[in-house]
Amino acid sequence: MNLPSVFRVVCYGALVLVLLAGVGPAPADVITTGDVDPGGAATQPDPWNVGGNLYVDNEGNGTLDVTDGGVVANASYGYIGRESGSTGEATVAGSGSQWYNLESLRVGYEGTGQKNLGSPRLSLALQR
Repeated sequence: MNLPSVFRVVCYGALVLVLLAGVGPAPADVITTGDVDPGGAATQPDPWNVGGNLYVDNEGNGTLDVTDGGVVANASYGYIGRESGSTGEATVAGSGSQWYNLESLRVGYEGTGQKNLGSPRLSLALQR
């Protein structure tokens, strides 16, 4: 094997290692939009630990998306559609994605709420 051939083999091998090093699992996501309390509209930390109630649309419209193994845990109640006239939606999808509530999850408490679980998505919409 001559020197240019050896050089090509080493370069191609290094390129393959660099490409493989960049391949990994997709990052977990916890994303909130609109009226979400606490947190507001933002990409939340993963896991997202909420010290009390979690409101997805307390008095307006809001969404919570927990995907790709993201985890949300709150120390009290979870609400989707808390107040009259509010509309909220929460989606938990992807392997390992979870939303834990120490107390119960209240969907459509006084407003309109929808939760979407898994793939294919199972939807439940309630209004009080």
